[in-house]
Amino acid sequence: MAVTLTFPADTSSIRLARLVASGFASQLGATVADLDDLRTVVDELCSMLVAQSERGDEITVRLDSDGAIVHATATAPARQEWQPDELSEGIVRVLADDYQAERRDGVVALVVHKNVEVPAIEQPSA
Repeated sequence: MAVTLTFPADTSSIRLARLVASGFASQLGATVADLDDLRTVVDELCSMLVAQSERGDEITVRLDSDGAIVHATATAPARQEWQPDELSEGIVRVLADDYQAERRDGVVALVVHKNVEVPAIEQPSA
């Protein structure tokens, strides 16, 4: 399962990204704690990108899962040298299992991997 959301790079649109992250984690059956962590991570990723964006820029958030691992990628045009907010980046590092920031081909990509606890699929008894 994967979902992609593109929205204007402004703070009022970050709420939509949080809602999508919550819905995505909910569909996986993630715990409430993991759902909150993922929502917070996406919020911080988007906030860092908005701070570096210019009027008219767009942010794209892509969420997908690989079993119990959620991959979240937030991208935006790289208009200047990447200088993340230390507090936001610290929050992401605490809540995610892996975090990387890269600038390539005029785009900043913030990539997170988060293990989530999902219910085990019960096998029918024979």
